[in-house]
Amino acid sequence: MTAETIALLLAAYCGIGLCFAIAFVFVLMPRYDRAARGASLGFRLLALPGAVLLWPLLALKL
Repeated sequence: MTAETIALLLAAYCGIGLCFAIAFVFVLMPRYDRAARGASLGFRLLALPGAVLLWPLLALKL
């Protein structure tokens, strides 16, 4: 594998993760976690990077 291929795969992973994370943090997380229902925007923005990186695990939990 070349460096370009690895960079492309990483960009695709992060792109899919960002799309999933936005939906998860703002729509799905409040449905599944009572503590997140009244969460502020700051909390949701803090949760966003973790959801981007861990999106496959979070998707399996749904």
